[in-house]
Amino acid sequence: NDHWGEHMLNFEAMVTTLGEFGELQEPLLSEWFIRPNADDKSFAGEVMTFAQAKTWIDLVKLNTAMESVYGTTPTLTEKTPILAGPAYSVQAEWRNYIVDGKVVTSSRYRQNHKLSKKREAPQDMLDFVHARCAEYVPHRIFVMDIAYCGGKHYIIECGCLNSAGLYDADVNEIVRAVSNAVLL
Repeated sequence: NDHWGEHMLNFEAMVTTLGEFGELQEPLLSEWFIRPNADDKSFAGEVMTFAQAKTWIDLVKLNTAMESVYGTTPTLTEKTPILAGPAYSVQAEWRNYIVDGKVVTSSRYRQNHKLSKKREAPQDMLDFVHARCAEYVPHRIFVMDIAYCGGKHYIIECGCLNSAGLYDADVNEIVRAVSNAVLL
């Protein structure tokens, strides 16, 4: 958010805890995207209404109370840090494999909320990625996931190449570009 601001999909999201989020006064039918604010996979990020979130948080609180009775440590508690923000209807998602600020290959991995692996890279999406790389790159070699929703592209997240799924990317191009980068 510090570098790309409004170009990030969850720019408007807040970092809070499950308990604090459950205490907010939001319309019960408003939709929210909620995920852990840690890389611990304590729960899967998902979209839910505020009413559903409050019910789930109440169950987490009950489970926490029961766990303390039995002397075990629950994975989720009302103190679990989360990221929560407005839900978006994402139409397509791509993973871009980037070396020295340039996209070397791309793969669509989701379309209309379904897994859809296809080696494609619309020019407007590539232009968006290159513009963001001109502003900031977190590393010489990384991946950048892009969402298309509401007629605009947004950065979902960036990650390291060595742990990123390949989907339908051109692996030969990745190996060539990374090899050239580290050998030069």
